[in-house]
Amino acid sequence: MMFGFLGTCLGLLLSPYCWCQKAELCFIDAACIHQSDAALMHRGIRGIGSFLLVSKELRILWSPAYLQRLWCVFELATYKKLNTSGRISLAPLFVEKAVMTGYFGIPLFSAALFILRVNR
Repeated sequence: MMFGFLGTCLGLLLSPYCWCQKAELCFIDAACIHQSDAALMHRGIRGIGSFLLVSKELRILWSPAYLQRLWCVFELATYKKLNTSGRISLAPLFVEKAVMTGYFGIPLFSAALFILRVNR
């Protein structure tokens, strides 16, 4: 059971380096725009239009607070203005949290039950 879990984790970690996948580029605004240096942040914000213009899709990791953040509204409006034919897709964050909780929680719970059973 643990080898299957470890093998799956290893596969997930190595899958981006698989030769059989097509290359897709991703721009993550929080990672690509400097968050603390004001000069670098302004350069990144000035250049975001170029990224949004050539993007085929804007994937939004949606949470209830998404549209309450001015930056997110700006990014969404800029994408729609510059790239009228581009797709917008929403991925609710609670789905990923639930999957990851189950994915890591079930093996940990199983291991705990196994240890308790062995120690009897």
